[in-house]
Amino acid sequence: MKKNILVVALLMIAVLLASCVKDELAPAPEPEPEPEPGEPVLVHYWHFNEMSGETVTEVPSDFSAPGLVALITYPGTGDGYMDARTHREADPVSNTNLRMGQAANQGAVLRARNPAITRELLFDIPSTGFSDLVFTLVTTRSENGSQEQQVQISFDGGSNWTDVDEPYYIPSLPENEGYVLREFDLSEFEQANDNPNLKIRILFEGAGSDNPTGNNRFDNITLDGVPILGGEPAKLSIPTINSGQEVYAGEEFSIDVTAIDDSGLPAEAISDISFTISVENDSGSLAGTLSGVIPAGEFTTTVEGLIYDAAEEGVILKVEASGLQEGESEPFNVLARMYNLTLTSNITDAGELNGAGDYTEGAEVNIEALANEGFIFLNWTVGEEVFATDANHTFNMPGENLELTANFEELPDDGMFLIHYWHFNTMDESTVTEVESDFSRSGLSAAITYPGTGDGSMDGRTHRPADPVSNFNLRMGQQPNQGAVLRLRNPANTRELLFKIPSTGYGDLVVTWAATRTENGGTHQRFEFSADGGNNWQTVGEDLEIPFIGEDDDVGQYAEIVIDLSDYPEVNNNPDLYFRILAVGEGADNLSGNQRIDNFTLDGTVIE
Repeated sequence: MKKNILVVALLMIAVLLASCVKDELAPAPEPEPEPEPGEPVLVHYWHFNEMSGETVTEVPSDFSAPGLVALITYPGTGDGYMDARTHREADPVSNTNLRMGQAANQGAVLRARNPAITRELLFDIPSTGFSDLVFTLVTTRSENGSQEQQVQISFDGGSNWTDVDEPYYIPSLPENEGYVLREFDLSEFEQANDNPNLKIRILFEGAGSDNPTGNNRFDNITLDGVPILGGEPAKLSIPTINSGQEVYAGEEFSIDVTAIDDSGLPAEAISDISFTISVENDSGSLAGTLSGVIPAGEFTTTVEGLIYDAAEEGVILKVEASGLQEGESEPFNVLARMYNLTLTSNITDAGELNGAGDYTEGAEVNIEALANEGFIFLNWTVGEEVFATDANHTFNMPGENLELTANFEELPDDGMFLIHYWHFNTMDESTVTEVESDFSRSGLSAAITYPGTGDGSMDGRTHRPADPVSNFNLRMGQQPNQGAVLRLRNPANTRELLFKIPSTGYGDLVVTWAATRTENGGTHQRFEFSADGGNNWQTVGEDLEIPFIGEDDDVGQYAEIVIDLSDYPEVNNNPDLYFRILAVGEGADNLSGNQRIDNFTLDGTVIE
C-alpha cells in the first residue's frame, strides 16, 4: 500500500513539474505547412511589428507575394492620423491570426486616431494571380474610439464601392480581452480575383467616430488566396524589384523571379529551374547574388543580396534559364542615398547659416555662419564635441544624417571676451608635464608647461576646507569650493611656469589669476611675456607678493592678481604670444613647499 502511495505521489510531482515547465517556456511558432495545389496561400500580411510610435502616412505590407505590393493609407479630412502602439501588458497587441512565425506578445499594432468619421483606412491590395480571396483582420478600440466599422471593396481602383458585410461592433480594450477577429470571405466577388486594381476600405461609424480623442487599433491583417496557375513554364519574368521599395547604389536589394506560361500565367516548375541574373542595358555593374533557383512545384522565388554600384535611371535586369525564354524587368531607378545636414544656432537670430540640405555620402559640403551685429561666431559642434572652428568650413558628408550647431556669443557691454581659461578643476594629484586650457576661444589652443632643471614638478591639489581652492575669478559657471588648483612644487627657482597662449584676433589684453603658497613656497612671483615665441622676454610691473595660504581661522589666503597689457601693442593679435611666471624671493629654492595657481584667464577685445 505504501509503495502505491509513493508511486502516486511521484507521478503527481512529475505532472506538476511538467506543467510548470510548459507554462514557463512557451513553444516557438511553427512554420506554416506548404499548401497543397488549389489551397489558399498568404498573399499580403501586415503584422506592424517593425513600427514605432511615430506618425505615418502610409504603411507598406510586411509581406506580399512576389510581384505584388500592398499599402495602407488613411485619407480624409480633419485631425485624424495613423501611428503605432507598441506592446505592453496593460495595453497588449493581439495574438490572433499570427502568421509567418511572428511571436506572441511582441511588436506593435496600427492605431487609427480620431476623429475617424471623416477618414477611411484604405488598402491598396492587388490580387493579381490569385482567386477565392479571404480578408482577415483583428481589431479593437480605446474607450473613446469608434464603436463600429464597415468593410467595403472596390474592383476599379476606388471609383465604386460595395459593402462586404454589415457594420460590426468593436469592443474596447477592457472588454473580452479587447480584440475581435473578423474574417471576410470574398470568393463570391468574382471581380476581386486576379485584380491588380483591388482596394478595400474600412469606414468608422457609430458612437465615438467623431470624438476628438480615441482610436481604433488593428493587428495581423491578411489576404489569402488560391494561386491561379497556367500550363508548363515557357518564360521567366521579373515582376517586382525590391518589393516595390527604393533601390540605392551600393546597397543590397532583392528581385522576384517567376516562371510563366505562354499566356503569361504563373506556371509551376516541373523540375528545378536554375537561372542567372545580369544587367540588360550594360551600364553599371551588378554584383552579389547573381543566380537563383525556382524549386520544382513552385512558380516563383525571391533573390536577395543583389548590389548595383552606381546611381542611375532606367536600369533593366535580365534573367536567363536553359530552355526558357529570358525575362526582363521594367526599367527602374537606382538612387544615391541622401543624408540630411541640419544647421541650427545656439542663439536665435544670432546669425545667418548657409549649407543645410541633402547630400550623398562623400559629397563636398561647405557651411558658413555669418554673425549678426552684436554677436561673434565661436565654433560648430555636434552634441558636445567641436566639429569645426572656422565660420566657413568645408568637409565631406558622412554616411549618416548630421546636425551641426553654430555657436555664437553676444558681445559683452565692455567688449571684453574670455580668450583662455584654466580652472584646473578636473585635475587630480598626479604629476603632469602639460596642462591644456579648460577653455580656449574657437580656433585657438593654449597650454601650460613647467620646464627647467631640478626636482620641481607640477600636479593638482584638490579642495578641502583646511586647504581650499580660490573663489576669485570663477568663470563659465564654475562653482565655489570645488575642484582643484595647480601646484608648482619646489625647488622652483630653476624652473618657469610657461604659458603658450596665442591672442590671435584679440587685443587690449588683461591677465587675471589667484595665487597662494605653502609656508615653504616662494614668497613672490614675477610675470613676463614674450611676443616672439619665447626668444625675448619683457617683465611687467613689480614682483608680486604671494601670501601663505594660512591655517586655522586664517586659511584661504590668495593674492588676486590683475595685469593690464593694453599698453603693450606687441601682445595683440599675436599667434606666438607666451607668458611665464617665475617663482622668486625667499623660499623659491627650498627642497619642499609649493606655490599654487587658480582660475587663470586671458581676456581681450575682438579686433575687427
